[in-house]
Amino acid sequence: MSSSMSRVAPLLETLRIDCSDLNDGLSVENGIDMFSGGTDRLRDVDLYHVPIPWSSRPLSGLEKIRITGINMSPGPSSSEITDVLRRCPKLRDFELAYHIEEVPALVATPSEVELAHLPFLTSFKLDLDNAKTFNGIILSVRIPTCAEFELMCLQPISNIFSNETSHLTTVLVSAIQHVSQMSLRLSSSSLWLRGWPKLTNEDININLDHHSPWEGLARLMNAPAQQ
Repeated sequence: MSSSMSRVAPLLETLRIDCSDLNDGLSVENGIDMFSGGTDRLRDVDLYHVPIPWSSRPLSGLEKIRITGINMSPGPSSSEITDVLRRCPKLRDFELAYHIEEVPALVATPSEVELAHLPFLTSFKLDLDNAKTFNGIILSVRIPTCAEFELMCLQPISNIFSNETSHLTTVLVSAIQHVSQMSLRLSSSSLWLRGWPKLTNEDININLDHHSPWEGLARLMNAPAQQ
């Protein structure tokens, strides 16, 4: 496979690799030079159990990115992921599932990362174990209010919804009438969701792995919308 992935692929539009049958997955260490950087038509990347470097040249100009089934260290930082998103301004579909609890050595804060504007995005799915990386991505990405959300994190998520002026809260407040699906799976009972007008049980699905019942849920559903 390494020899075939080292050649220029000027006509390649879709790349799908599934290494679920390999116990250790497939590590593409020379990912920066995959296809010698010659993938001008590549628009759709779907990788399962294939942790390629986030600096890889093929991860540019894409319309669909799906990287899942990864459970190998070290995990990517939020700045690495945001940089890829910035290189894909026409991205429509993004899904990332990276199950690594190890905190990256360097994680830039949102103020240190150039924002990624994704005006064409219709689906945004994020499933991470690392809350710090999760927070960094969420606070650094700008997505349309009509996009479909699925946000998952197995570590406590802090300082995302606590400030009602935060970007994510602002987006969700304006998007609540349009979002077709939003799922939050939390392992913390301290999350506050504020100022969501006309929020009902049908608008949000909360699946709590370790906290049942969640004391904040009643407050969320019964609290009046804030002006």
